[in-house]
Amino acid sequence: MRRRKLLVVLAGLAVVIAAGVVVLWPQANGVTLTNYASIQQGMILPEVEAILGGPPGDYRTSPTQFEFGDASFRHRRSLLPGTGVREEHWEGDTVALMVRFGDDGTVRCLCPIPTARREGGRFDAICWRLKRQWNRWFPE
Repeated sequence: MRRRKLLVVLAGLAVVIAAGVVVLWPQANGVTLTNYASIQQGMILPEVEAILGGPPGDYRTSPTQFEFGDASFRHRRSLLPGTGVREEHWEGDTVALMVRFGDDGTVRCLCPIPTARREGGRFDAICWRLKRQWNRWFPE
């Protein structure tokens, strides 16, 4: 009976560890300078999403920084006042992209902002991933 309990506990622990690895494992993304160069004025949002690998959002696999501080657009979607221009943001490991769409829904302006991995160890990266996953599951 004692051995059976031990096996159940170990099996449960293995499942929890496997789930943690799946959730926290870094995923490759298409938000790169190479893909940015493929985006042309006049494209529509689905075409841009196809090139970058998904809808606007945070695709970083580790904490990054701009030259002027922490990198994060905070998944902002905004309509610029009085212009009818919508702004969308994609964040990757090597670049953050701001894309502005006009009234007709086509790309009007592209702005790449190079980013770099923020200094820190593995523990810091794991804590960052845990915090980011928590915020995805429980948005503010």
